[in-house]
Amino acid sequence: MITTDGETYYWMRITAHIFRWQEDNSVRMLVYRQNIDEQKRHELYMMEQMQKDSLTDLYNKVATQEHVRRMLEQGPDQLFAFFILDIDYFKEVNDRLGHAAGDKVLVEFSGTLAGQFGKDAVVGRIGGDEFIAFLSVTGAEMAKEHAGELIRALRNRTEGGVSITASIGVVLAVGKETDFETLYKKADFALYKAKRQGRNRYVIAAADDENK
Repeated sequence: MITTDGETYYWMRITAHIFRWQEDNSVRMLVYRQNIDEQKRHELYMMEQMQKDSLTDLYNKVATQEHVRRMLEQGPDQLFAFFILDIDYFKEVNDRLGHAAGDKVLVEFSGTLAGQFGKDAVVGRIGGDEFIAFLSVTGAEMAKEHAGELIRALRNRTEGGVSITASIGVVLAVGKETDFETLYKKADFALYKAKRQGRNRYVIAAADDENK
């Protein structure tokens, strides 16, 4: 990318051809510059769309996994919080109100969820009514604050009168000491505990959950 004013940047393709000039045996170079800003921005847009869930506009499952793995690699000594969220009794919404109402709940839920995190967090839908949020934290208290705020913010009621709440499983780990699969397994076990304890709550994975 290049700029002419230090503020506005655009994409330029520069093609160079090096050759030897026979008359004096000198080495010369021909340079061809081509403005490809529109083409490049379209490519980037399409790449971004391939990472998005078509309904909610959050990251899809594959993109979520890749972004989490990248953050773990880039922050080996950083503490991270991994959240798995599940909409309580979502099947009841579909059964009572229909799939169109269910889709509306998913979209609203996703918008609220994304609004609770900054641009540095990874927020994705990994299937059905299951979502993941992943971010760096300063400690357990910060993760608890996020989880508590999520529980409150995600409470809602559909037009048909069905209450919408969320259950959340949370796990904390240092980047170099874990991977996506381990985080998912531990957080999923904590989510199961939250469901078993009555839903509409969060559970943070305990140290003795390590091998479960």
